[in-house]
Amino acid sequence: MKNTVTPETEWKSIAVIVNAAKVSKTVTLDSDNEEWTVIANGNKAGLETLGTLSGKNITVAPISAMILVQE
Repeated sequence: MKNTVTPETEWKSIAVIVNAAKVSKTVTLDSDNEEWTVIANGNKAGLETLGTLSGKNITVAPISAMILVQE
């Protein structure tokens, strides 16, 4: 099942990014693989995939957090 994270899913990497600022911030992730699956953003968190991001630079909305994983 492509759009669901299950307990059997093994993550190669996980990134937890917290932005406490009142403006968006961009962070650079150190990873050879630039494909990330979003499992939590400023509005929702859970086991359903919320989308994917590509690239090493990730922008996080003000006063929010993101959790990204790589399988």
